[in-house]
Amino acid sequence: MQDIAESLKVLADPARLQILRELTRNQNEKNLSVCDLAKRLEISQPNVSHHLKVLKTAGFISCQKDQRFCYYSVNLSSIGGTLNQVMEEIAPS
Repeated sequence: MQDIAESLKVLADPARLQILRELTRNQNEKNLSVCDLAKRLEISQPNVSHHLKVLKTAGFISCQKDQRFCYYSVNLSSIGGTLNQVMEEIAPS
């Protein structure tokens, strides 16, 4: 149950939810860099970097590196898995 609570803490931050929403909106076009996200969300680059690190550690996003930048994409199956775990704890089948 502690793992679920920790995952929900990650998702409870409004800035992280904005980042996840933006990554999800763009998943069919291209992955986004820290700079892309900072510009689109009007959040400072260091702040975006911090939130991306937290999301990546939780497994909710992944990163593909090229020569200069890291491009992020959302891991919807990981987020869905967390939400399924919550439902199993609240209302076991």
